Amino acid sequence: MPEEKVAKLESVGTFIKPSLERIITLKPDLVITSALTDDNLNNGLKSNNIEAKRIQANSIEEIFTNFMEVAKMLGKENEANKIIAEKRAKLEEIKKMAAINKKGLFVMSASPLMVFGNDNLPNDIMKLLNIKNIAENQKGRNPIVTPEFIIKENPDIIITLLPNPSQIVATNPQLKNVNAIKNNKFIVVNSSQILRGSPRTIDQIEEIAKAVTK
Repeated sequence: MPEEKVAKLESVGTFIKPSLERIITLKPDLVITSALTDDNLNNGLKSNNIEAKRIQANSIEEIFTNFMEVAKMLGKENEANKIIAEKRAKLEEIKKMAAINKKGLFVMSASPLMVFGNDNLPNDIMKLLNIKNIAENQKGRNPIVTPEFIIKENPDIIITLLPNPSQIVATNPQLKNVNAIKNNKFIVVNSSQILRGSPRTIDQIEEIAKAVTK
């Protein structure tokens, strides 16, 4: 939701560790949690007869599936269908902006060099944009790679959650001649929109596509 609509709402803690006690006090009809939410919270909600729905989007298609599931629980299918149709139409426009023969890397942290591998939303976004994720074949969803690996694969684009991407070079100066760094092709993205898949993620994908094609 827009910040101005939630600014005055009571906080129940962090995204990963919300407070069960605060949630119970608010007496909600439905609580939506993520795959990152502690199991103790979900168990606590259940024991207090509070309905909880755990969702996790590892692909763009799962965003729409999750959105519709929640809409059905709220009796808002018609509204959800309209939003989904709008976002699917936007995706078709985004595909027209897709990169051609570009290699990329999606960096989570500079030290260690933790990146997004396969079977996750960031990787699916890169596929949509026709960017080959050089870490796609590394083990795990969030593998740690070496500077040597990045130098060898020589990505054209680095997408990152880091507000200041220069940290990557400062921590790993040997990467200075990699194409993405040499050409200053860093794309900083909003972590809440990328890691918490929702229809709003499509708008973030559009911004990435625009940055790629500059």
